[in-house]
Amino acid sequence: MLRSSAVPVPTPIALTRSADIAHPERALRRAEIVRVRGGVYADAGEWQALTPWNRYLARIHAVALDRPDAIFSHDSAAALHGMPVFGDPLVVHVLAHPSTTARQVAGVRVHNGDGDRDIVEAGGVVLTGVADTAASRATR
Repeated sequence: MLRSSAVPVPTPIALTRSADIAHPERALRRAEIVRVRGGVYADAGEWQALTPWNRYLARIHAVALDRPDAIFSHDSAAALHGMPVFGDPLVVHVLAHPSTTARQVAGVRVHNGDGDRDIVEAGGVVLTGVADTAASRATR
């Protein structure tokens, strides 16, 4: 069952899709922007100024731009809920249909989802509820 929840922690930095940048490859070469995720970029200076946990939060939001149907879980859901995330996790965690094979591709770890999870919608982002998020982090 999908229910509404509080607004998730917003992205700490403006994210731009490659389609909205005239020549992203040039801007990358000139170190004006950084690639946050394939097709999603941020200002290089602003990116460098971010704390590690805010870089992770920006990567989560970049995945949300790229995959609006994603259900965030584990550390990714924790970051969106405003729970502490230590360091700069490189992997964004999402749930998939239970019959899906768990895998990791391009910095996104896909976990097998099951029907017993509390799933919430918060500000257009879908993620596991606070209790499920805490439990998933404790059992890994």
